[in-house]
Amino acid sequence: RSLRIRCWLACADHGTIRHPPRTSFMPTSRLPSNWIHHRYLPLAVGVCSSTLAALLAWVVIDISHTKARAEIAAQAQSHLLQIRDRLDREQKMNVTISVKDTDTAGIFDVSARGAMQIAVLVEQMRREGFEVLVSRPMVIMHKEGDQLMEPFETLYVDVPDEYLGGVMKSISERKGKIENMEAAHNRTSITACVPTRGLIGFEFELMNLTSGHGIHSHLFREYGAHAGPMQTRSTGTLVSTEAGEATSYALDTIQERGKLFIAPGDQVYDGMLVGENPRTDDLPVNPTRSKQLTNFRSAGNDKNAQLPPPIRFGLERAIEYIAPDELVEATPKSIRLRKRILDHNTRQRERKKLEAELEGA
Repeated sequence: RSLRIRCWLACADHGTIRHPPRTSFMPTSRLPSNWIHHRYLPLAVGVCSSTLAALLAWVVIDISHTKARAEIAAQAQSHLLQIRDRLDREQKMNVTISVKDTDTAGIFDVSARGAMQIAVLVEQMRREGFEVLVSRPMVIMHKEGDQLMEPFETLYVDVPDEYLGGVMKSISERKGKIENMEAAHNRTSITACVPTRGLIGFEFELMNLTSGHGIHSHLFREYGAHAGPMQTRSTGTLVSTEAGEATSYALDTIQERGKLFIAPGDQVYDGMLVGENPRTDDLPVNPTRSKQLTNFRSAGNDKNAQLPPPIRFGLERAIEYIAPDELVEATPKSIRLRKRILDHNTRQRERKKLEAELEGA
């Protein structure tokens, strides 16, 4: 593909600027040979005289301030070296990607400039046939003396006036500080300073709060003092306790407890997230339970289950939705959410152990 550039030809002996005939835009591969003469110095992108070239200022690249932990799925342990090589190639081609090994084989820390960049990398690997587990994005913090520092970003939000209250409440819960507000044409523009970890998942919350009418963007600002504890998800999950095929009979009962992530016929396993619990705790459910066949009939029990469409997550939405004890399983065929510890009894023991340690502290 030829590059279309604007080309000027400076006459060396007269110091005048001559434009190419007919048009000043044309592919460089089609430049007539008589234009490139010893008396002319072509001024173009990347092709110019060293005496006439102006030094361009260095472009400052934003630092990586977000990281996620990528783990190798159990069924893909044999491809460990291939996945490590793929991550090495990515960090060589992309200066904003950094990959570090951890103490556990098959687990890597991937640093980037935001959750979206991590999601793009995982999506590319998924389409190339790799199977990986991705944790919730975390901000990269550091200490200056005894002060813990975290990244902050400038948030720009434009919403209709009728949704302003809910958006202001959400920004406040995410430790944001309003810097400027302007109202015009039944819409309000907000400028705020928000910790980067407070922006994880904010896009989809804004979409729900404003029914899709909200517009936002954010830009990295600086590192500042840690803003304190923050809760960005106020709901729990419905966790499967059995492996097998989900049935409409079981999902008809489960839908009364919350929103579903799966449909009848989907394959589930122990520890997989199959729905959202309106309460903050996790609720174990059995989506594979089937109706027991007997010789007795009762009126109304044989009706077909009316199930709402399940919530299907994209990769970026999934990694921003999960909690710290959960993972996103990205495979070429599906994107599923799961608990870090699959076994229900083991999770209960670990939770009680953690609670005991907190009480002791």
